[in-house]
Amino acid sequence: PPPATPLHEAVLAQLLDLHQKKYCAAGQYVPFYADLSLIVRTYLERRYALPALESTTREIMSSLPPDALPAPQRDALRGLLQEADLAKYADRQPPPQACENALAAARRFVLATQG
Repeated sequence: PPPATPLHEAVLAQLLDLHQKKYCAAGQYVPFYADLSLIVRTYLERRYALPALESTTREIMSSLPPDALPAPQRDALRGLLQEADLAKYADRQPPPQACENALAAARRFVLATQG
């Protein structure tokens, strides 16, 4: 069988697919952030063996081993997950460029932490 696609490549492809759905252009922020959060949390589960899909953002951040991520990546991850939480659960309307910024942050995080 052909070799499996590396995790980071699969996740980057998922982020590209999310971008192409144009949720934010249609004002559909909750589905966008729900999908973005699912992609990032699934990556965390597979990359760091964390129960990220069943955990809160706070639990994820406290479960990461201290040496797993340098401070900039840890801060970026926290910010990304908190932004998604606000959009999904607090009915927060993000500014127009927020979706593009969130996608770019997710891409940077995956590229910086690929195994």
